Amino acid sequence: MTNFTHKGGRFIVQGDRKKGSESTYLNFFIQTFEGKKWLDKNNITKATPEESPDFIFETSTGKTIGLEITELFLKTDKFQATSTLQTIAKQVCRHFKKEKGIALSLIIDIWDERKWNANWSDHIDYRNNPGFERLEVPKKKIKDAIIAAISKEDIPAFGHNKLWIELPPHKFIIDCNRMHEPHTSTFVNNAGMSEEDPFEELQEGINGKNEKYATYKTRCDECDLLVISDGSSRGSYVNFSNKINSHKFFSSFKNVYLLDFGMDGAKTIKLNTGSI
Repeated sequence: MTNFTHKGGRFIVQGDRKKGSESTYLNFFIQTFEGKKWLDKNNITKATPEESPDFIFETSTGKTIGLEITELFLKTDKFQATSTLQTIAKQVCRHFKKEKGIALSLIIDIWDERKWNANWSDHIDYRNNPGFERLEVPKKKIKDAIIAAISKEDIPAFGHNKLWIELPPHKFIIDCNRMHEPHTSTFVNNAGMSEEDPFEELQEGINGKNEKYATYKTRCDECDLLVISDGSSRGSYVNFSNKINSHKFFSSFKNVYLLDFGMDGAKTIKLNTGSI
């Protein structure tokens, strides 16, 4: 199953599950300025998907270079609900692809009374803290309800259906269509305030991979780390300022890069690192 998604300022098709995402991140990385420098400097001739590290590259000199990819997820107040609904949306798409041969595109939203309430204080509250923070209904119940509601509909090849599903205390708004067939597409419509420069959490993510560095090195001559900041669609709202260029991180890897996705595209920052 392939997914049609908007990432890095453009629409792309990527493979399903973990390897599909990793291949997408690698393609974006080598198209950025720092990624191109990394590719040219190492004289890469061949890339092979692996598991540990995620990719192994052969160079023109016969040396092998590993690249491990990890995602930075900041557990904001919106993270759990958004991530859960994103998982549900993908499970629903897999169900209809398998059972009916239909490639669905789904948008999941939750009705927020504050947005339309006549009370001015609710409008202010919504502006200051838009989106939803938690789900009060079990994941399986939400998934089953969405599948049951869509199954009653005739999903045309063109156009879209909007469904309202009440699972108190929530009212889910489901927009489903087949506009990207044969690819599926999922999106959770949530919003939140971004945290600026979460260097401590970024270092913790690097630390988690530092612990596995010795294992990676058994598979290659050198190994670098690529950290992905791409969590807005999953409730991990992060923004990095220019302060990141002077901040020092600590790593076992020879090089550590941050691939940061924003509204205008993707950029790669080579982190200032010291050995541990």
